[in-house]
Formats: sequence, C-alpha cells, structure tokens
Amino acid sequence: MKGIWRGFVVKNSGVDHFPLGEIDAHFYNNTVEFSSQDGTINRYNVSTIASDSFSLREKDSGKIKNWVNSIVGDLKFTRIMGLSTFENTTYPESFAEGIKSNNTVNAVFFQCN
Repeated sequence: MKGIWRGFVVKNSGVDHFPLGEIDAHFYNNTVEFSSQDGTINRYNVSTIASDSFSLREKDSGKIKNWVNSIVGDLKFTRIMGLSTFENTTYPESFAEGIKSNNTVNAVFFQCN
C-alpha cells in the first residue's frame, strides 16, 4: 500500500463525514496523509490489524478508526483498492459488505504501477 493513491469517497454514511469526492492518500511506512479536495489534510499513524485491515490513529486527537481494504482490480498499469470503515474500532468484513451497509464511509483508490 505504500505510495501515493488517488481516489474518491464514494459513500459517506459515517459519523465524521469525510467530504465526498476526490481524495489523495500518501501511505508512508507508519503514517498516512489524506488530502481532500476542500484542502483538508488528515494525518494518521497506521498499524496493520490483519492482512486485509488496518488501524488509523489520528495524530492530534488519538481517535482510532479501523478500515478494511480490498484490492478490487489489478490491471496492467493500475491497482484499484476499496476501503471501508464504520469510523470506530470495528470494521466491515469486506469492502463489499461496507458498500451494502448504511453506516460506513467507503472510498475507492487508484495507484499506477
């Protein structure tokens, strides 16, 4: 997941309401920065929970959000990843389950190979 991913928040039924639309994510070794189209930058510490999920801890408040991630496409020049969260310490079983839920934030990200 390391590197720069460009994506879209495609569904926002969560509590904190990430803005819908374009979002960039820059994953480093242990941190990530999400930059929204409105200029908002959110910084988190990242830790892996399992092979398909990770935990984000807000750098300022310490609030934890757990996410599930799924590679939904692996094309010749582009990888596509779906992310889903309940915006707390629980997370959907899969990106597909997150899309079906009424209480999640979901995003789709693209990365050039």
